[in-house]
Amino acid sequence: MFDDELKTPSELGIDIDPRFEAAIMKGLAVSQMDRYQSIDDFLNALENGEETPAARGTNRPAAAPRQVADDGYGTEYIEDEYANPPDSEGSSDRPAALTEPKEDIKNTFVADAAAGDNKKAAPKLSTAALISIIAGAVVLVAGIVLLFVLLGGKGNGRNAKEEKGIKLSDNLYDTTFELDGVVYQLPMKFEKLASNGWTISESGYNDSTELAGYGEDTFRMSRNGATIEVCVYNNSGNARAIKNSIVYSVEGEYDSGGNIKLGKGIDCTSSVEEIIAAFGVPTERTDSSDCSVLKYVKAGKAGVKFFCYTEESGLKKYSTITVANINVEDENDTEINNAVPDYLAKYKAPSSLGNDLLSATISIGGDLYHLPAPLSAFLDNGWKLRQASDVIPAGDTNTISIERNGVWFYVDLINLASYQTVAENCAVYRVAIENDQGIPAELSGGIALNSTSKAEVESKTGSGFSLYDGYDYYSYNYSDYSRGYDFKVTIDVDKSSGKVRCIILSNKEWNY
Repeated sequence: MFDDELKTPSELGIDIDPRFEAAIMKGLAVSQMDRYQSIDDFLNALENGEETPAARGTNRPAAAPRQVADDGYGTEYIEDEYANPPDSEGSSDRPAALTEPKEDIKNTFVADAAAGDNKKAAPKLSTAALISIIAGAVVLVAGIVLLFVLLGGKGNGRNAKEEKGIKLSDNLYDTTFELDGVVYQLPMKFEKLASNGWTISESGYNDSTELAGYGEDTFRMSRNGATIEVCVYNNSGNARAIKNSIVYSVEGEYDSGGNIKLGKGIDCTSSVEEIIAAFGVPTERTDSSDCSVLKYVKAGKAGVKFFCYTEESGLKKYSTITVANINVEDENDTEINNAVPDYLAKYKAPSSLGNDLLSATISIGGDLYHLPAPLSAFLDNGWKLRQASDVIPAGDTNTISIERNGVWFYVDLINLASYQTVAENCAVYRVAIENDQGIPAELSGGIALNSTSKAEVESKTGSGFSLYDGYDYYSYNYSDYSRGYDFKVTIDVDKSSGKVRCIILSNKEWNY
């Protein structure tokens, strides 16, 4: 929200149809009102093209997506362009602590601010690759981006209630603000909002909804007909209820009735000239024909962002103020619980591969697994960790490598327990094996590394699979986000040999 610098594909030198590019950028817009309101709309735009901002004549500026961080796998992991890094999404069938955790916005914010000019340039991708990668990203981004609509603003600086002695500061970097007659300072405990009458109004959320360890989320809150959105952070490695978490960012939008008030008499009705006169030249400014964005950010961690429409736009009432402070101290002394989670005992290993390619069943080294599977199921079959066991927060994911008889591969783990624990107590939800690793692997339906031909793959992959024609391989891909949020099958066929060269299987839905 504060430091969003991702360039468009064309700005990175990629030859792309402007209407297709416009669809991608609209789908990744930070502001909810600027994005497509359904996946069907987005898919239709990808297929038929989206009017460019200039052709559309919109009054709202095009919003750029967040800078995407390096996935951390490195080139050693796998060459497949559809190999997505593990995320922290959960399933509705899992414990409450793991239900739909969203992107780690706090850490992304820190990484963006710290990266500066050292950010890596994005690789050039084909249009087909962009469709797959961006479509997956939009599903995630649509649920996790920082769009805050803050309501309130009935008081004034002189008569506002001071929250436990907090006073409205004239220094933006103190991150104080007034909302509906009450002065707050970020970061703050969630209970400060709750004690002043704000209640969660987002569907599927309540104050007992748990966040994953070191996880965060955004949701709407209401008070006397007014609505705001807040971002909260769990600074513990264990799952924690929203009511016990930390609020570190809010945004007020005048149109919603939320008028954040700052020091020196500045609020959502203030002009660009008034803001600069009060606080000086911003650390960053972006101007367009109908709006200006002013950012006052200190060390990338605390500050205020102003989004001001010009009088000419006729939309001044939509102007917003975002206040954020990510200086939240983590509880580094979170206890590591080595108890084996009860849910792992419910795992049932498959007795055969079967013929259903979408059964989430795979044979690795002659042993059968149904994903997600306890890491202990692999260890019981003779696989060993190639490094010291990592500690994984509740609801978090991690990637490790395991070996047996001189061969090894990576597995992606997820901790579905409500407490921080070691890798051995987690579940494997994703595996990716290539033909040069020397490990026999086979999916249900008889699709095996090094032997199954392109014609056989085509005969066994249904209409739900998409085809990507790469430089030296064909990639058949299936994704179903309604099935545990992350069910994916990828089969790569080498063009030179005509045989399967890579198999990827991913499933986070624990339904034993």
